[in-house]
Amino acid sequence: MVALGFLVSSLAEAHGPCRVSVDVVGCLRPASGRPGTRVTILGTAAYRVVWNENIPYDSESHYRRGAPTKALVSFSQAETKVEFVVPKAAPGVYPVAIYDGGEGGSHYTWDLFTVSGPSSFWRTPGPWLLLGLLGLFLLWLGRGRFGVRSSRSQKGPVVARARARATTAHENAVYLFWTLVKTSVSPMPVWPIASSRPSVHTAYTASVLAASPL
Repeated sequence: MVALGFLVSSLAEAHGPCRVSVDVVGCLRPASGRPGTRVTILGTAAYRVVWNENIPYDSESHYRRGAPTKALVSFSQAETKVEFVVPKAAPGVYPVAIYDGGEGGSHYTWDLFTVSGPSSFWRTPGPWLLLGLLGLFLLWLGRGRFGVRSSRSQKGPVVARARARATTAHENAVYLFWTLVKTSVSPMPVWPIASSRPSVHTAYTASVLAASPL
């Protein structure tokens, strides 16, 4: 009885898992993914492929009770590089039975496919924070454009004050730029600038100052 059990166990272990080569175990490429993933079977021919079939898988039982069993491929004869599409299934590890046509059609090998769940990217607060900041920026940008359009459509002191503020800001920026130029221009410039006061201007410096708009 023990010998018979050992023989049955040895026969079951000989069925799988499938191999691409002697050193590479597993014949599904890819071996994991979400439902709808297209998988190619390498290293063995197949005429029938069954998802989560209740058959012996070595010394372990990889069959998932409660999950559906579905025939994914059914040909009249075995072919190589057979492809199938992962069916809708809950996340987890599922056996895939691959029948190669031997032993009157009953010989099979198998491999395991891992169904992954939804991406965890949106489960973290980071993406939602970025979306919120992006929304605020777009809102601010839209209000700014709307404000510019509305100010163009208005007349009177409001427009005058807005233009005055813009002109003042522009003049301040230009003044700051030329102040930096005045404090650094010299035939022998000193860096970093020791102070914000203009250095002793030579004729070269005077010519630059004369050409400046300020």
